[in-house]
Amino acid sequence: MASGDKNTVSDPSHVGDEGPIIFFDGVCVLCNGFVDWVIRRDPQGKFKFASLQGSTAAALREKRPELPPALDTIVLWSEGQLGFQSSAVFAILSQLSQPWRALALLRFTPRWLRDSAYRMVAAVRYSLFGRTEICRVPSAEDRGRLLP
Repeated sequence: MASGDKNTVSDPSHVGDEGPIIFFDGVCVLCNGFVDWVIRRDPQGKFKFASLQGSTAAALREKRPELPPALDTIVLWSEGQLGFQSSAVFAILSQLSQPWRALALLRFTPRWLRDSAYRMVAAVRYSLFGRTEICRVPSAEDRGRLLP
């Protein structure tokens, strides 16, 4: 994530050894699908995942109040920075293998345009894709990557 990006918040502190964390709406079917999609394309296990409704997000929110309580954005916590909306998505894509990394070039689209499209999808995601009654339960192989 570029430090000059207004959708990124810098923090000099270190998160620890867990690597980048993708925070997502745990009851959103689209968001859970994105998590599954990233897991399949991240065989090295670079990314960890945590629901915005979970205790990992709550703990980080105490230190970083800019981590939104609202569930309408994906958030990437990486190297002491928070990235939101399309900036987070493109930062995630840039860490995957090809051909997915090439999609990160779309980050050069004006942010107002890409974030507007992001917010439009976020606003209708439940009506288009649905929601689950409970947050995801990790499979045995994903258990180490899904934080509480």
